[in-house]
Amino acid sequence: MVREVGRLHNLVVAIDSPSDLPAVPEAECLLLFTAARELLLNVVKHAGVSEAYLRLACKPTAVTLTVGDSGCGTVSADTASADQHGFGLFSIRERAEPLGGSLAVDSSPGHGTRVTLTLPLAAAPTAREQPGNPGKGAQAVAQDSEQKSHTVSGRLRVLFVDDHQIVREFLVNLLKMETDIHVVGQCDNGSAAVESAGQLHPDVIIMDVNMPVMDGIEATRRIKERWPGIKVIGLSTLDDADGGSKMRAAGADGYVSKSAPPKELIEVIRQCCRAGGEDCRPTPRSRSRPDNVFGSH
Repeated sequence: MVREVGRLHNLVVAIDSPSDLPAVPEAECLLLFTAARELLLNVVKHAGVSEAYLRLACKPTAVTLTVGDSGCGTVSADTASADQHGFGLFSIRERAEPLGGSLAVDSSPGHGTRVTLTLPLAAAPTAREQPGNPGKGAQAVAQDSEQKSHTVSGRLRVLFVDDHQIVREFLVNLLKMETDIHVVGQCDNGSAAVESAGQLHPDVIIMDVNMPVMDGIEATRRIKERWPGIKVIGLSTLDDADGGSKMRAAGADGYVSKSAPPKELIEVIRQCCRAGGEDCRPTPRSRSRPDNVFGSH
């Protein structure tokens, strides 16, 4: 993720991370992922530099993430709030405090910014879910009796497909915060997605493009042939037209880059389910950025 953000935004990121990281509990792991992404994007948007550093340090009782730059400075955790681009420093701090963590900002004009997130380490789960575990095969990673029902209080039923566990869980947790969206299952490859589509009958499938066993393009083609009413939204780290054009050719209704603000994915899910999904593009924003979501066809 760090290298991908750097590549997409022409940001050189120096990474300092120990090779023997201890097991980190799920909630802390998701917050570290979120914070790293948001802090690097803040450098891109506000620092006015092309270089940054990311350091991850672990002690027996805590893990520390630091992201810094030598840019214009002046950032404050007390004044920075969530904006259209993501969570913001204030929101990261709000999510860290219930976990016993803290967020520190060292910033001054002309001397850059250093943001440090510290999280205490609790006992990690004894069994961590890993993509592609033996025995998973074409099985959905998560589904329960409620998820097998065909309607859940009128909410949009979403199946999420991505082979990267941290990315998948991060975005699924965001979707679970929306009152009109219900995540009915998760899969880690395209073959599992095809099988789960027939079992769970979701309204929308969020489909990663590049996955093992079967990629998202082939899975989308098979799903659209069998269940044309299911909306499919492509998801990829590739911030260009290639992934989008291939997904569109396979029958997908939309395409969102993983580098886009999380709220964009939520917006596209809703738009794809409106009146037959005539328009699966996010609402235009005032700032200029590449259009990485295509409309219906």
